[in-house]
Amino acid sequence: MFTKWVFVMKMLKNIIIVLLITISISYGDWLEDQNNLTTEEILIPEASVTVEEPKVQNDNGWTENLSSEQVETKASQSNFLAIINGNSFGSYGIDRLYKKKIVKRFYANNGYNYFWFANGLSLNPQVKSMIKAIEEAPTEVLEDLNRYHYDEIITYVSQIEDGDLNSNERKLVFKVLDVLLTDAFFNLAHDLHNGILDYQDFQRKLKQRREATEINYKWNTPKAEPDYINLLNSLFVSNSIKKGLYDLVNHNFVYERLKEAYMNYKAIEENGGWIKIPKGKKLRYGSKGKSVDLLAKRLSISGDLENYHENYTTFDKTLKEALKKYQKRMGLWVSGTLTAETRRSLNISAKAKLKLIKLNIEKARWETSPMHGRLILVNVPDFMLRFYEDERVILASRVVVGKKKNPTPIFSSVMSYVVLNPTWTVPDSIIKKEMLPKFKEDPGYLEGKKFKIYDGWGKKRKEVDPYSIDWDQYGEKDKIPYVFVREKGKENPLGIVKFMFPNNNAVYIHDTPSKSLFKKRVRAFSHGCIRLHNPQTLLELIANEHMKSGYKTINKLLKSGENKSVGLDRKIPVHIRYYTVFVTDDGTVKFARDIYGYDKILLKNIL
Repeated sequence: MFTKWVFVMKMLKNIIIVLLITISISYGDWLEDQNNLTTEEILIPEASVTVEEPKVQNDNGWTENLSSEQVETKASQSNFLAIINGNSFGSYGIDRLYKKKIVKRFYANNGYNYFWFANGLSLNPQVKSMIKAIEEAPTEVLEDLNRYHYDEIITYVSQIEDGDLNSNERKLVFKVLDVLLTDAFFNLAHDLHNGILDYQDFQRKLKQRREATEINYKWNTPKAEPDYINLLNSLFVSNSIKKGLYDLVNHNFVYERLKEAYMNYKAIEENGGWIKIPKGKKLRYGSKGKSVDLLAKRLSISGDLENYHENYTTFDKTLKEALKKYQKRMGLWVSGTLTAETRRSLNISAKAKLKLIKLNIEKARWETSPMHGRLILVNVPDFMLRFYEDERVILASRVVVGKKKNPTPIFSSVMSYVVLNPTWTVPDSIIKKEMLPKFKEDPGYLEGKKFKIYDGWGKKRKEVDPYSIDWDQYGEKDKIPYVFVREKGKENPLGIVKFMFPNNNAVYIHDTPSKSLFKKRVRAFSHGCIRLHNPQTLLELIANEHMKSGYKTINKLLKSGENKSVGLDRKIPVHIRYYTVFVTDDGTVKFARDIYGYDKILLKNIL
């Protein structure tokens, strides 16, 4: 009789085990359809849980002697997989994982087990550090805490602390919380390091735009991402989650200044923004009336006018200077008169300005250099070159950049030499698009313009008579086997000096005989290279502090007319950038036009 009861109890035990297994693998069956994995691969990832070779198997292929601990482990693994793949257990689940691929890989490596709670189901210091890291994200202008599951995490933490959960609910809550914390870490790490702009998607859109317009748009500032899985593992072990995350931020001066500007404009926006200036006649020095008071109040809110007082009804010299200050930092015509253009600019909301500042902060997150020491930064939309030393400008100059059809590429390089009295080798694009049609009409159109045509690039190349060439045989898509060189001299398009920072774009900074263009407000006239207003000032600075010979020797060579390349002993980083909001040394927030339309793309590209 006793033996019979033992047999019955054993059978009941096996039935219960089979039922538990069936429940636990239901999510594995779903994943099999999703990922084309076998049930065995899903439930027991490689190198995670070891199961002894089965002695006897039932119809489902599971061992009769599977222990209750192994069953629980399998069920737990299936729970994790289901949570990661979007399944819910009643009210417990995750609507969206921002870094799903890396989360899946992380838990596969981890054996689909607890990570944050591997040492026990309690709110440990690492968890608290992660929550504090999320709460601090707005200090780095990452204000959407939903990207880091903040509300969900706090909700589950509260449920745990309340202690009203039963045993099964508690385990599920800890599993969901474990995955939420992991996804939050990976996404916050990415955003602090690379930002919320999708660089790769931006590149795809630029490529589409190039193909559609045949305009060579180039933005080459890639930033390698760290190994986030190794980072999480190491920071968890060292109990430095929050510090390690914020060490990912590149605190370059462009970023830090823009961040401060953002906080200032945010305060303005939160206080109601600024008033609008109604349509009306021009206001200028000497004008009187309520409209003058509105203008004064508006300029005081944005910080352009100090010491505003009520009933500011006379357009005085102080107000004129304040308006000129505003016009200058907005890239408008600086007249000190309230024109229709200035009025439209003044009426752009603080919220819109805030959004634009934030966009440029995201561009600054793409910087790979800490921007310390000496460097040259050319800001294309601002039409300015600034030479920095320890984050302060030691030289500034107006520049002319590429026109809309020939945009100056965005990239970084290192200035390594200068060329005195340079010749100009005409780029292939200019030859095909501009010169070829003229040669077809008149092969001698370059006579008297100090150009030479050669049959190649080498030292043994020979000069070719343009009349001996059948220009009609070449089209815009053909390779033209000739090199066109403009002789050195003041009328050379490159002027008397060019500053070289080798790159794949054939772009450099150079002098120009067309000085009148620097008087214009919008200076986008070149074929992509950067024309400098005061090249000799830059040359003097570089020669005295980055060359052994010094400026006196360099200036003699310059005046001799000799075409000569001179290397730099101390090379200079050069960054060609596209900041439509930029903060100067004195804290002035400057806004510039989106001349190439990049901001329109990027504003739609925020993750």
